[in-house]
Amino acid sequence: YDFQTIKEILVPKRQIKENGYIVVSTICDHEKILLTVGDLVDATSCQNYRNGFLISTLPGYAIDANIKVALTFAIPAGELSGNPILLSKLKRSSAKLMYKFSPATISLNIFDPDTKEEFTLPLRKALRRNILRLGVDNKQRPVILTERPYLQNHAIEKRIEEESCSLISQFRASVGAMEAKGEVEFPASRNPSGVYSDALGGAKGLYGRKYSGSFGDN
Repeated sequence: YDFQTIKEILVPKRQIKENGYIVVSTICDHEKILLTVGDLVDATSCQNYRNGFLISTLPGYAIDANIKVALTFAIPAGELSGNPILLSKLKRSSAKLMYKFSPATISLNIFDPDTKEEFTLPLRKALRRNILRLGVDNKQRPVILTERPYLQNHAIEKRIEEESCSLISQFRASVGAMEAKGEVEFPASRNPSGVYSDALGGAKGLYGRKYSGSFGDN
């Protein structure tokens, strides 16, 4: 199984919930996002490309095809006060808008097919991110390990958690994978320095060697 061979059927989700925040969640494997994953959330990370001490493992995220990252952002609706048309469309549940996450600019491109209007919404720092790692269980069934979240405290952090977990669950179902439990084997990394995994205790998967771990109940 290879994430790169699975057709993307999910698009960024957005919700306008508590306190007038626009919550946006997405899953992607763009190389820029993966190489800067340690800097996407305003939280300490040993993989921050600016000052981390384990940045040699970052290329593994971009090189290895079994890695994705889930990101969740929250934008105060007040920041859109200068664009009342877009704010009105986002608040209307009946609005048939199309969304596309732009990893190059970390923004959300919004298109209204009815009016042909296009908008770009900057997303800034993510408030939550999880590495998703594809592997197989002891019966060779595809499973996805959701690494622990890196997050920033926020007034609506419970809503942020709910939206992120919901999208990850939908993604697992869409690709026919289960949550990683019991013994799980992951493919060998193509990065000479391997990849980093909090769940596995640090840098793992040196070049040409598969790696494994045990998670939760069988």
